[in-house]
Amino acid sequence: MVLRRERRMTQTLQVKSRITDYPIIFADDVFQPLNQFLAEKGDVKLLFITDQTVFDLYQPLFRRFQQDYDSYLHIAAPGGQSKSLEEASRIYDQLIRANFSKKDIIVTVGGGVIGDLGGFVAATFYRGISYVQIPTTLLSQVDSSIGGKVGVHFKGLTNMIGSIYPPNQIIVSTKFLDTLPEREFACGISEMIKIGFIHDRKLFQQLLAFPKDRNQEQLRQMIFQAICHKKRVVEKDEFEGNLRMSLNFGHTLGHAVEALCHHELYRHGEAIAIGMVFEAKLAVQQQLLSQQDLEALQAAFEAYQLPTTLEAKSMTAEALMTVLKTDKKNSGQHIVLILPTTEGYISFPIAKHDNHLLDWLRSLLDIA
Repeated sequence: MVLRRERRMTQTLQVKSRITDYPIIFADDVFQPLNQFLAEKGDVKLLFITDQTVFDLYQPLFRRFQQDYDSYLHIAAPGGQSKSLEEASRIYDQLIRANFSKKDIIVTVGGGVIGDLGGFVAATFYRGISYVQIPTTLLSQVDSSIGGKVGVHFKGLTNMIGSIYPPNQIIVSTKFLDTLPEREFACGISEMIKIGFIHDRKLFQQLLAFPKDRNQEQLRQMIFQAICHKKRVVEKDEFEGNLRMSLNFGHTLGHAVEALCHHELYRHGEAIAIGMVFEAKLAVQQQLLSQQDLEALQAAFEAYQLPTTLEAKSMTAEALMTVLKTDKKNSGQHIVLILPTTEGYISFPIAKHDNHLLDWLRSLLDIA
């Protein structure tokens, strides 16, 4: 996806964490902030983790990495199937063969799958080594790279094994978005719509207007706003006590959809869009949200060709219920949904044995 370029923006945000503070650096040239970080570390080895798609697009970048640093490279297959204990095990083997020590560093270059996978390995190798995230997709730049959530899928269940382990540095370059397919760009917009709808209606309105007049500076500003909101939320509630749960709007159902389609039929941002519309419809039914707000949310997704309901016969309500009962956000015998309201959001627990949810899935998603 190519956008009109205007003036550059160089900014740094410092994220406060109870584990370790870390900067988010906006830079067209990823080497400058990376070099500054490594200058403080002395003689270290680096493992760059990426996927085949990113490697093929940016081979000159990886050649320069290998020329400039004492470095190794791990290339995973693209897609959610690489976010697994099996792929993590292959990386552990490579680290051990290369005699990596506690002081050495992992650098992830890719989207959310690579960031989560590499962060998980960093969190668990030697009980924790340093890592840097260079997110290359819109979704990973505004969402998954920030806040320290790392992990892998397990037995078809999304993000079932993981931890909260912040990176030492995040380097955001919107230049990577020039090669991002439209579908992946829309998936990132899906997460930005979530942030705007719950936390910043002005940003939400800007996203509605953006498809009509795209340019790099406008996108940079919206990315910066979205990141500022994510930063504020994770600083106040790093371990998901309450406020950070707002970022799970759409994710309870969305993760179930991803799991049932094996992370293939729907991309993450698409599944989350379906989840958000479902939860917004339920909020309208519970008189927590206006019909006008629901229609605005649907219009935003439709502006980016994002799905708002499931394809016919792609999955059943019973299958969704089975996966929903295993969601890590559940509390005791309750499935927890995050419902939008006219003034924000609420946590909405539903008993696992309550057939109302099954009926809502059938009626609001129009499935069997």
